[in-house]
Formats: sequence, structure tokens, C-alpha cells
Amino acid sequence: MQKLLETLPLQLHQYQKYWAEMDFPTEFNSLESMVKLDEQSPKSYFRDHFLPGHFTGSALVVDPSMTQVLLTLHSKLNMWIQLGGHADGDTDLYEVAFREACEESGLYSITPYRNAAFNTLGQDFMMPFDIDIHTIPAHKDEPEHQHFDVRFLFTADPFETLTITNESKALKWLTLSEAKKLTSEMGMLRQFAKVDHLRRLTLH
Repeated sequence: MQKLLETLPLQLHQYQKYWAEMDFPTEFNSLESMVKLDEQSPKSYFRDHFLPGHFTGSALVVDPSMTQVLLTLHSKLNMWIQLGGHADGDTDLYEVAFREACEESGLYSITPYRNAAFNTLGQDFMMPFDIDIHTIPAHKDEPEHQHFDVRFLFTADPFETLTITNESKALKWLTLSEAKKLTSEMGMLRQFAKVDHLRRLTLH
């Protein structure tokens, strides 16, 4: 259950504050648009809100050493991406991301990433790991629209058995080097860079 004060604007404010020293200007341009959409329409958390789009919650899952990431070959997009999905009315995008990660992987060991340097407001505050606004092409009766994607970081046991659902053509643990070779999407490469940054923090 989302805490009373843990609203999306607060999450995004803390997110921007944390990553301000890093050079990821494209995603910071998305912050104002996300806050505006959240304030303008509660319907933006439903998948049939197409203009300009709707919120989604995603989960980048890494192994405890932060040297591997779990990616899915998305069945519709035919791209290697992080796990995640539609909010379907749930305004707690952390819970959306967690639920989707569990459902799409079959993993029981998924837990939120915990690090005092990252969870600056305390271990119970779920700060986004990444944000991204991207265009989803028209499909069947759905017009082209945008996903306002709020992403969270999780860890899981890479030796646990994976379960592939109809959302995915494949699921695979990959090293960061391997993952980088499977995509040219800035939103994915940015997440990999952030994982490497946080991994190096834990080594000091």
C-alpha cells in the first residue's frame, strides 16, 4: 500500500534530486510532463487513456552482484526490455512494477533494491530508478500513444527458475555487456549505466 505522502510528484522530485549530478538530460525533460499528466487526469492511470497516453510501471531486475540484468523479449514490440506493464487504475506505480515483475518472470525472490545511498529518505521510500516517455505504435484497435513509464530497481536470484508468459517470447539473464549489444534504445542503455553506477557505489 502506497504511503500517504509517497505521491508520484514526491517520488519524481526525490528522483531528480538524486540523479542531478549525472548526465541524463533526456529523461529529466520528461519530469514536468509526468507531473502534469498526473495532476490533470486520474484516468491517465488506465490503459484506455490514449491522449497523450497513460502511466505504466516497470521493473529492472538485477542479480545481487549487480552484474546481470533480467530482460524480456517483448512479444508485441519484439525488443529486449525490462519487465513491466499497465497500471490499470493503480496509482502506486511501485506496486505495479513489483506485481508485473513477479507475474512476468515467475520469480519469488524479487525484492526492492536497498542501498542507503539510493534510498535517501529511508528504506521504506520507493524512489524511481528511471523514467521514460516513449511512443507505442498502433496495434489492432489501439491508436498510437505514449507510455509514461516509471521504473524501479529490484534484485532477484538468477538461479531461480524462470516462467515465460504470453507477454514474452523469451526471458534471459544477461551481463551488462551482453545486454548492451541487444539494444540501441537510449532508455535501456541509460538504465544499464545507472546499474553500473550503483554497483560501483557498493564497492566503496
